[in-house]
Amino acid sequence: MTGELGGAAAGLKLLQDGAPTLGADKRGRARRKLIARQSRPTPRVEWGRVLGERKLAPALIDLSDGLSSDLAHLCRASGVGAGLDAARLPLDKSVLAAGFGHEDALRLALDGGEDFELLFTVRPRDLSKLPAEVGGVRVTHIGEVTGERGRLQLIRDGQAEPLVPGGFRHF
Repeated sequence: MTGELGGAAAGLKLLQDGAPTLGADKRGRARRKLIARQSRPTPRVEWGRVLGERKLAPALIDLSDGLSSDLAHLCRASGVGAGLDAARLPLDKSVLAAGFGHEDALRLALDGGEDFELLFTVRPRDLSKLPAEVGGVRVTHIGEVTGERGRLQLIRDGQAEPLVPGGFRHF
């Protein structure tokens, strides 16, 4: 996947809670960054172009509904399952700096949405062709596709648990 997760959802939460005093300290700067992430998203057009032109991503979705929900959409459409490694998820550093706890940051990353990062698959033979960064935005390997149709798992400390889609539901 591209970029970091949880920032837009944390920004929305701050806005819904009345955007507490932002201040000039580290916490205040982090909160301003999160609110900006929510109010001015940056779609990963450049990454999408690279992945498409180089034919690197047989499956791709933007993370507008939340990683857990969008992963479920991608897996359902592809007839596969997936396992996510919680330790590999690139949590937005501003979420913790703004005062959210690690478990809250993880939930915001999995279920929050509106980060507009890209989640995609890459064939093992194409991994060496995948750039580590495009336009200053890094890519992170966060899990594996499995043959277990519809089964989503979150691996934490070596233990697998079911990953229930908890992001935005359209209908």
